[in-house]
Amino acid sequence: MLFLPINAGIGGFWPLLIVFVLAFPITYLAHRGLARFIYSSNTPESSITDVIGEHFGALAGKVFTVIYFFAVLPF
Repeated sequence: MLFLPINAGIGGFWPLLIVFVLAFPITYLAHRGLARFIYSSNTPESSITDVIGEHFGALAGKVFTVIYFFAVLPF
């Protein structure tokens, strides 16, 4: 649990366990789906923006590239 704050344990063990049981499948399945989507490309060295363009067209690839840029841009 990398980003688990220290204050999360103040509520006790059981609330922490419940949050873990709810959050783990959500993050695991989302990351597994994203990995499978990226691996579905015809070329093995494609990036996520290349795969989006391959599946949804060039315009969607460019739109996703702009959105992805602002999502990872540190402010």
